[in-house]
Amino acid sequence: MNELKYRKEIIIWLLSGCFFITAMVVIGGITRLTGSGLSITEWKLIRGTIPPLNEQQWQEEFENYKQIPQYTKLNYHYTLEDFKKIFFWEYLHRLIGRIIGFAFVFPCLFFAIKEQLKGTLLKKVLFLFFSRRLAGISWLVHGKKWFV
Repeated sequence: MNELKYRKEIIIWLLSGCFFITAMVVIGGITRLTGSGLSITEWKLIRGTIPPLNEQQWQEEFENYKQIPQYTKLNYHYTLEDFKKIFFWEYLHRLIGRIIGFAFVFPCLFFAIKEQLKGTLLKKVLFLFFSRRLAGISWLVHGKKWFV
């Protein structure tokens, strides 16, 4: 009976991952369509989880944005209010990415410790994990150069 409980939990875990990935694709598409993709100029894994909270922090983010080609060549007419709109989509996209990471890693570790991920299922889950890592590495190598 206990094994059946874990199978249900694993199914729920993997289906929730599908939901988050779908959300990531939709939000990523909106991010691209709104031209928001480079509005956050630095990747801060922990501190970047919290968006600017006051006018000074917003101004600092906007000043950083003014230094990149997306602003100087395309969006030079943007005001701080325009910047806040595109920042929102990029922020939401990165936040969903963080959530996907947590929603994958912690349950995966739990099920591995409980020895519920075995054989083919374990191989598939590890493949999912490492393919996501490769996507991240690809972004670091190639993704930042799309606008130059």
